[in-house]
Amino acid sequence: MLSQNGWAEGKEGFPPKMAREPRINSAILWLSEWPNFLITGGAPKVNHFIHNQDRLDKAFTTDRAKKTGNANACSGKIFVIVPLHHFGPITPENDPERKLGLLVGETWKDRMECRQWGPHFPHVAGIFGQSEHGAQSVALSGGYEDDEEHGEWFLYTGSGGRDLSGNKRINKKQSSETFFKFNVALRVSCRHGYPVRVVSIIQICPQVGYNILSIEHIKEVKYRDIYVVVLAYRTSPYRETNFLCHMTHINLFFFYP
Repeated sequence: MLSQNGWAEGKEGFPPKMAREPRINSAILWLSEWPNFLITGGAPKVNHFIHNQDRLDKAFTTDRAKKTGNANACSGKIFVIVPLHHFGPITPENDPERKLGLLVGETWKDRMECRQWGPHFPHVAGIFGQSEHGAQSVALSGGYEDDEEHGEWFLYTGSGGRDLSGNKRINKKQSSETFFKFNVALRVSCRHGYPVRVVSIIQICPQVGYNILSIEHIKEVKYRDIYVVVLAYRTSPYRETNFLCHMTHINLFFFYP
């Protein structure tokens, strides 16, 4: 018997058997996925995730890769035990594999392998950091004409200005850099004096045309050491580059007035 509001009267709770053996009507189970079909126009997207302990020791591709080589490769196992937001050097206690830590002058064949040992985690971006916390590392490639290399210190052009969509590794400059995302992270590190890990990307054919320069031209990736952002500033808007960072080796930083 139904009451005026549509609820059944005369029963309290579910029968004990129904509570012990709940059943699902498989005939209407598909209705639970119906909103996804309406929104996406198809089956819900499946996110594939591989735990670090299940990854191979080197970069690898799966059967879902659309391109050959490292273009769609998955990162190999991360060998160091530091959080992504870790600042400064990676010490031996964070290196359970070798018990050595991150060594100055250590080299890797490409950025995917470099990522596995922690000096610079992104395999495309030149800056790794968060705008609210600071920058943990940068990769020097000499891709901008305003970059200057002086060994113990260098001028580093910020992120942006080039369209790297479509899994591009390098492209022509389309616009000027601004204080946005990774550039803000560098400015935060400058204000607070946070240590920044620096790697250099050494290319076989530097200064070649943008249309043929790719990840295959990288000869090696070398870990330089810890540097500090001394200045992070905007230059004239009429220059090709209008965001620069002056970074110096941490040993020299303490001698600055």
